Amino acid sequence: HAATVLTPSYNPSSAGFGAALALVGADLLAVGAPAFPQQETQAKGAFYTFLLSKRQGSSGGITTASVERFTPPAAALAGDMLGYSLAGSDSSLAVGSLNINSGGSISLYRRVGDRLEQRATLVAPEETVGFASAVALTPEGGWMAVGAPGEDAFFEEGRVLLYRIGQDDVVLVETLLGE
Repeated sequence: HAATVLTPSYNPSSAGFGAALALVGADLLAVGAPAFPQQETQAKGAFYTFLLSKRQGSSGGITTASVERFTPPAAALAGDMLGYSLAGSDSSLAVGSLNINSGGSISLYRRVGDRLEQRATLVAPEETVGFASAVALTPEGGWMAVGAPGEDAFFEEGRVLLYRIGQDDVVLVETLLGE
């Protein structure tokens, strides 16, 4: 098989490009780059979306029709690491920013056609360490689980926060505590 090169507009070698991956539907690939831009000591992070389409003919594989880069807002803190974790559903994308200084956050996007629109941002609840270390969405996008393993996965009490995603709101429903 032939390799397809999906090249973002920067050198991904030291920006963590590919640290997290998710599909939104069958043809929108999200790729995390939590160490972007690599020239900063504490990067704010980024993630990219690639619209995939099947090649015509017998070669198979994928090609990209468009590439879009998402970066944090100007007010983002150094070390936010946007794109640290990703989860996709049929029509939504959850993007984790793991910042040990601010507690972390999850940005929730809704797919509209071939693009993503930001829908909500959830910040770490008080006394939750490692929020956004991991994220999962149900296929229809109605539920989201967010991992927060604590400062040390072996000695700190970790937790998983379960959210219900409604038409107009995102509600924390349950917190599962590790022993």
